[in-house]
Amino acid sequence: MSNLVDIVKYYTSSREGTSVRAYVLEIDGKETYVMLIRYQQDGKGGEETVFGKVEFGTRSSMEAAFPGQFIPKGKWKKTNEFCGYDALAEEFRAAEKRRIDELLH
Repeated sequence: MSNLVDIVKYYTSSREGTSVRAYVLEIDGKETYVMLIRYQQDGKGGEETVFGKVEFGTRSSMEAAFPGQFIPKGKWKKTNEFCGYDALAEEFRAAEKRRIDELLH
């Protein structure tokens, strides 16, 4: 893997205010597979952004479950925009930039 974080699948619904990304992360030379959901929810101060993640044992099982609508609610774990891997924050930002660049070119 050439990057520490790659987005392999992406789904967004502006009507629902939801986006889902399937990531492959390289951590200590081992690949980790994570699906991240981002959605808007009414909070005390108005709308707030909420993140949830599910980790998978294989890339194929993550891709088969994408975009996650059939994953039981109890499997999703509350997280942040970096799936809890804050040390890779810059890599997550770079992956998002590469995805946008690919869409525009």
